[in-house]
Amino acid sequence: MIDLETIYDFFPEQKKESIEKLIEDPSFQKQIPSLILDRIKKSSNKIIPIEDEMIPWFFSRAEFSNLEESYKMSSMFRDYLSYEKRFLPLAIDYLSELETLKERNSLTKRRFYEIGKNFASRCLFSLSFFYDGLEELYNRRGSPHPEFYRETGKRIFSRIGEESISDNFDNWEEFIREEAFS
Repeated sequence: MIDLETIYDFFPEQKKESIEKLIEDPSFQKQIPSLILDRIKKSSNKIIPIEDEMIPWFFSRAEFSNLEESYKMSSMFRDYLSYEKRFLPLAIDYLSELETLKERNSLTKRRFYEIGKNFASRCLFSLSFFYDGLEELYNRRGSPHPEFYRETGKRIFSRIGEESISDNFDNWEEFIREEAFS
């Protein structure tokens, strides 16, 4: 789960004691990503406290990446923040969407790329922001271990032709976690 200070920052109108009591409830813990998404949509609070125009600059600071890769990452990050669905990746959603398109004979290379990019980027950003939550889901609910999302994200990026992002997956995960929460 993300740390309490981050949650306090998203919900400054709530008393810290109230948040601390709520955070102990497993059903509330599941709702945290959607609550944060709602807050992001309704206010100027952001996971990374910079304006949209500054997101490419943020990603360009990664010394292990080239400019093209940094630009792709900033674009995927914007998409991640605008997901109407959940922040956490669900393999069943990814596989169901692929299967449905296959059955309709409408799975083009472009759609495969987009679906793969969305799932792989969700894996990456979820590991960066919600690693503890993914681990908790693994321990309590039998969801896949965070390492599953890491390896799956890498494989999908590689499969859709984003080898550089796949190779730098661990670096991006660490960079985003450290820079976003420092």
